Amino acid sequence: MRAEEIGSRISLRIRAIMPRLSDASLAIAQQILDDPVLALNSSGAELAALAGVSKASVSRFSQELGVKGFATLKLALAAEYGSNETAWTRDLGLEIQPGDSAATVAQIVMGTDVLALEQTAEQLSITSLSDVAQVMTGAKRINVYGAGGSATVAQELQFRLHRIGRPCWAFADTHAALMSASILEPGDVFLGISRSGRTTEVVDTLTAAKNRGATTVALTGFPGSPLAQRADLVLTTHVEGGQSRHGSLAVRHAQLFVADLLYSLIAQRTVATSAALLAQSAEALVSRRSSPSTKKSERSPASS
Repeated sequence: MRAEEIGSRISLRIRAIMPRLSDASLAIAQQILDDPVLALNSSGAELAALAGVSKASVSRFSQELGVKGFATLKLALAAEYGSNETAWTRDLGLEIQPGDSAATVAQIVMGTDVLALEQTAEQLSITSLSDVAQVMTGAKRINVYGAGGSATVAQELQFRLHRIGRPCWAFADTHAALMSASILEPGDVFLGISRSGRTTEVVDTLTAAKNRGATTVALTGFPGSPLAQRADLVLTTHVEGGQSRHGSLAVRHAQLFVADLLYSLIAQRTVATSAALLAQSAEALVSRRSSPSTKKSERSPASS
């Protein structure tokens, strides 16, 4: 198949065949989707090294994709990501231009975020989601770890689960996460968050938790990734690749969507205690909120 016959979205074709790829081909696919411009500017040997596979695997992947070879694949990548790729477009996307109005930017960002949520909801396994919620509901201890931007998702989930009395700890520091994972026990749960599923720190920490007998869960965008392969249970997000907003917060929004689903399902399963604890925590914050009349009097010179 020639490059022009593939269409302008080679990333869509790669994602479509990922469920049936071998481990080596899957590693190449993930490398290309994670950094398509780097793949475009790499030789077959360089791409193989980046993915941790043999050079022959790159040729086999091209064949599985339905193209003549890596040179044709690079032409397809060029058609999608092209020479217009810059630091600006890699983070903000080709659709957002410096001269766009605020309304236009708002529409583009909203469209990307809504699409990420819709796609995640469509492909998320309800069975896996229910299984994870069940084991987290009965867990003696829940550890959540994500590096970089994923750390914010871990912290948000900890905050929500603490409000309903679940013993949850979130970690952003690798050493602290690894140390805590090393003392987990059967009956505990470890949730590792990594969009690529290839973040070494998260994979290693999940492995340490698994070795201790804890139930391990991966929240990732790649079900064939090292993180997913080592986890007992897998939850997947989906954020479309392509020219639109590579570095957008859509990834985080999709992860937070799954985290919110877990929180809601766990609260359902513990409704008696959750409702009481939510009421208690809400009451504890009442004294920290001033009424409008109080604030007005505080601002009035006459009250000083």
